[in-house]
Parts: sequence; C-alpha cells; structure tokens
Amino acid sequence: MSSTWLTDREMAAWRSYIETYGDLSAALERDLAEHGLSIGDYQVLVYLSEADNDSMRMCDLADVLQLSPSGLTRRLDGLVSSDHVTRQPSSVDGRVMMAVLTDAGRKLLTRTAPHPRSECAPTYLRSPELGPSRCDGNDLRCDIRRSGGRRDVDQRRRLTRSPR
Repeated sequence: MSSTWLTDREMAAWRSYIETYGDLSAALERDLAEHGLSIGDYQVLVYLSEADNDSMRMCDLADVLQLSPSGLTRRLDGLVSSDHVTRQPSSVDGRVMMAVLTDAGRKLLTRTAPHPRSECAPTYLRSPELGPSRCDGNDLRCDIRRSGGRRDVDQRRRLTRSPR
C-alpha cells in the first residue's frame, strides 16, 4: 500500500483541524467540569432537550451517541442518580425504555449552555470571522484557521523542528 503525502496546504488545514478540535474539546471539558458534567453527559442532555417530549428511546439515543446499549446505560447512570435524566417505560410500547430529561436536567443544560464568559465561546463560537454572515455553524468548510483559537503554527514549527 503506497501512502500519498498531503500538500502543504492540505497539511496546514489538517493540523488546524486537529489542533482546534483538541483545544475546543479541552475548553468545553473545563467549562462543563465546573458543573460536574463531561462532554458525553452534556451530549445526552442536548439530544434529549431537542427530542419530542424531552425523551428518546434508549436504543435511538445510543445510536446518535455512537454507544453500545451497555455504554449508554453507564453514561446515563450518573445523570439518573443526579436526577437530571430518568429511565421509564414507553407509554406506547412498554417493552421499550425511554431516557427522559427532567426539569433539573433542563435547568442544568440552561446553566451549562455556551455563554459569552465561557472559555471556549469567545474564541470559537463568537469569533467575527465565524459570525452568521460567514458561517452558520453547520458548514464544516468554514475556515477554522480564522478563528481566534488559531495557534501560532510558526512558533510550533520552530519548537518541533529538529536543528539543522
């Protein structure tokens, strides 16, 4: 199998993506940790809040989170014990279990939603280059290198380049 190297432009875009992804994930985790949540817990709350009646079949929630049924059970255990989510039988089919967002879960989601003071929001979500006129947040082709979270690539190259 032969490997094809990326062009300089492709490599710059790839590095920008992986560095920005890492920075954004770390910033989100720090913001959420203040509320006792992981990014996985937050995803559960978001999906349930967007579902009809704030509930989803457990199998459907596992699918969108890309978790196995047992992985979802483990993910929900903490949210259930903290009363942010409940598990209950479906009113349509009693064989089906539903994950349901509680009032406490909705309040937590409201408190943890990105806000102007969060570490990541000003950098990634509120950058003028990524504003509504340039990017609606649904277009992955948006130029993430223009965000305020861009790292100093030249400095990194100087630090990682072997001496000649």
